[in-house]
Amino acid sequence: MKKSPLPWSGPIIGTAGVACSGILVETSMNMTFPTLMKVFNQSLNNVQWITTAYLLAVTLTIVLAAYLQRSFKFKSLIIAAGTAWSKTKVSEKPYSIRGSKAFSSD
Repeated sequence: MKKSPLPWSGPIIGTAGVACSGILVETSMNMTFPTLMKVFNQSLNNVQWITTAYLLAVTLTIVLAAYLQRSFKFKSLIIAAGTAWSKTKVSEKPYSIRGSKAFSSD
């Protein structure tokens, strides 16, 4: 097997991909400001704070995921996530944002 001349190129390309996707998500959030303001009848200031909270939540999720991956076995994480999901009301009755049943056969 031939060894790569740049063994660190994989992590650099991966980091660049994650950075680009982060910029894309942030840009798409900014593009939805007028729609969010109209749909939820909120000011620009409130929508900007909600977007900031969203980006902080994403950052915390990334850090937490890295910690959990180092601290626990993959199988344990999958079992815990599946159990937590099965206990939520979202998994029992899917609803749309407006509160009506999204997948109702009634």
